[in-house]
Amino acid sequence: MFQKFSGKGDLHLREIAKGSSSALVMRVFGGFSAYVFALLISRQYGAAGLGLYSLSVTLLTVLATLAGLGMGASAVRLIPQYVADNNLRGIRGFYILTVKLAVPIAVAVGALLYVSAPFIAQSVFRNPSLATAFRVVSLVLPAFAVVRINTEIVRGFKNIGLSEYLRSLHVPLIGACILIVLCSCGGGIYAAVTSYSLSIAIAFLVSTLYMVAKLRSLPVGNGTTLHARELLGVSMPMMSGEIMSLSAGRVDMLMIGFLASTRAVGLYDIPFRLAAGVGLILASINMISAPKFSELFWSKDMDGLRRVVRMTSRVLFWSSVPILVALLAAPAFWLGLFGEEFRGGYLVLVLLAVGQFVNAAAGSVGCILNMTGNHKILSHITLSAIVLNILLNALLIPRFGIIGAAIASTTALILWNIAAAVCVWMKFRIKTFYVPLLAS
Repeated sequence: MFQKFSGKGDLHLREIAKGSSSALVMRVFGGFSAYVFALLISRQYGAAGLGLYSLSVTLLTVLATLAGLGMGASAVRLIPQYVADNNLRGIRGFYILTVKLAVPIAVAVGALLYVSAPFIAQSVFRNPSLATAFRVVSLVLPAFAVVRINTEIVRGFKNIGLSEYLRSLHVPLIGACILIVLCSCGGGIYAAVTSYSLSIAIAFLVSTLYMVAKLRSLPVGNGTTLHARELLGVSMPMMSGEIMSLSAGRVDMLMIGFLASTRAVGLYDIPFRLAAGVGLILASINMISAPKFSELFWSKDMDGLRRVVRMTSRVLFWSSVPILVALLAAPAFWLGLFGEEFRGGYLVLVLLAVGQFVNAAAGSVGCILNMTGNHKILSHITLSAIVLNILLNALLIPRFGIIGAAIASTTALILWNIAAAVCVWMKFRIKTFYVPLLAS
């Protein structure tokens, strides 16, 4: 993918090309598995059943992200530094500390969700049937929080294949297999949520066993370890990138469930999944470029950083164009694959796809700010975008339904990218947006 743009001997670009290629393979298979999973749910249970599943998974993801306190994101920045400094003691201490901090919080949050599930289902979403689904996912919330941390630490070690397998492929693939079995046995409307939860439990076992083996294989080593206050000082501001990813769709689904209906969430879910395909390459490149940005910046190789950003931005633009064109050419066709009731969401798909294209064309702005010590600035930009997204959702969903949610999400996402790109330019004089006719 990078061969056309990278020169001979450019080890940084070749490393990103190799890592992002493996990540892309996992992302493609993971995306395909996720579409199959959603197809099974939509065909078996319709938009209402898909909405129940989507709301439950969204709530689980939001709470697990908050319980993780940004420690997964901090791993991507800190682990490469520890490896470069041969601070093996720091790596062990980092992992142990993250687990000690995250697990009790996740257990407490999971217990609270379990107890309050009937109230949330009835009073917030006006759908009592959600209570059982919320309780199912609450049981795996601690495991999911640990999986997210393990995944990012594996990524920090630059084991992109395993990291992306855990992030993108494992849950939809295993979940789809379990769902097929449950459906063949007459599983009811909660079968999809149960399948998803069981796949998380398996991911927890796989990732934890890997981490234990990896840490045991490292020499004893010397070095320093972080204290809890130091770790939280780095990790909590870095939650902004994770929260922005959630707000671009997940916040919409929660607000659609609150202001509209569970069925409307299901109708929004499919366009959201399809539009996410436009940002497929961005997510894949970010997997390996984030630690590379950290490595180049902290080693004061600004020329190398500029060159890598310029090349990745160019690749992101041209690789996203075909996916965007395919979606815009026949939105109703793609939606109809999941059932006739989803065809009406073609305008939602168009809006979300355009937003994702701008997100890709803006380059890895969030990663650059996070990995260069500007995570606090990014957190302010993110908070502003989330507030805007919530306000626009509250204003537009009652009037325009899921189309209003798409307008809100796309507007917030575009403004977030513009603000972050401007910040990168002002800080480093690095252009992240790639515009073919204006490219230098």
